[in-house]
Amino acid sequence: MKVFLSLFLILIAAKLTNAQSVITGSVKDTKGRPMPGVFVEDKLHANAVVTDSLGNFRITADTHSPLLFRAYTFKDKTITAEKLRSGMKVVMQASLVSVARTDGPFYIPANPDDDAPQQGAATDNKQR
Repeated sequence: MKVFLSLFLILIAAKLTNAQSVITGSVKDTKGRPMPGVFVEDKLHANAVVTDSLGNFRITADTHSPLLFRAYTFKDKTITAEKLRSGMKVVMQASLVSVARTDGPFYIPANPDDDAPQQGAATDNKQR
């Protein structure tokens, strides 16, 4: 009986030290606009969510888990869950990557070493 009770108490203590809680918050850009579609990942437990249309998220994580926030053309941000109190706003900063191109049609080659457009790829619109 003592062995059973000791084992039970050890299991309860282990469960309490690894307690997960629900973390909620919102993601905005530097101008205060909500950011939908931001990938939020608990890096310790491979648990991930995506922000909704208003930039809100809800994820289950340990209090010591680092949470990774990732969005296209924005710098990645990592915050530990204990620093991220429920309802906190995360602000993402834009990276210096520019994806706009104004000099005409372009293509992405299937092979990065390939310089020529593939058959059927976007080219100029001239009729021959």
